[in-house]
Amino acid sequence: MLSTTDDALNKKRELLKIKRKILFKEFTDHPNDWHFALEIKALDDQIVEYTRKIEQSIRKPSVPTL
Repeated sequence: MLSTTDDALNKKRELLKIKRKILFKEFTDHPNDWHFALEIKALDDQIVEYTRKIEQSIRKPSVPTL
């Protein structure tokens, strides 16, 4: 079961992926506009970071409450 935090991380990651897809389309239409490549790289880095956070959250053992 995903926590609220995990849901928020997943939603943010999915939004970043959507933005990346749009930028990549622009980049393929205009390959000489290098700023698209820089923006895509920044989004890729953010997506990787969110993926790591999600994986760490999934691997983290849950602490039972008394």
